[in-house]
Amino acid sequence: METIFIYFGKVILTSGVMFLYYRLFLKDKTFHHYNRFYLLSVLLVSLLLPLLKVSYFTLEVNNDIYLLINILKDFNSKNNLSHDFIYLKFAALAFGLVSVFFLAKLIYGLAKIQQFKKQFSKENFEGINFYQTNLQEAPFSFFRNLFW
Repeated sequence: METIFIYFGKVILTSGVMFLYYRLFLKDKTFHHYNRFYLLSVLLVSLLLPLLKVSYFTLEVNNDIYLLINILKDFNSKNNLSHDFIYLKFAALAFGLVSVFFLAKLIYGLAKIQQFKKQFSKENFEGINFYQTNLQEAPFSFFRNLFW
């Protein structure tokens, strides 16, 4: 269970670094061909990169240190056994709340687009639904719907 949390932490960290690079250098370059390739590869790279084991920066450590760490770990585990369960519950609750928030935001956005589709007149142009709007957020597209 602990390794899954470490993996998810590495995935989130990798995705965050790659998203930061996108926001700083690629966001405003709409005709940059690298944008599309980069955005498609970020998902794959952020899932696979944490699986690589990097052992170039490991140091040789005396085995007595491991013995001392195990003794200290056993001493602390007797006292903090009940606290770990509370932290795991809190982490699961936080992940759940964040997930529900983003799911609600997605559903709200989809409902808003459906409302825009009903509110504005549609013109079909070569398989693309073109909506003439007076929105501040326009122009934007959603699949084959173009709101201008």
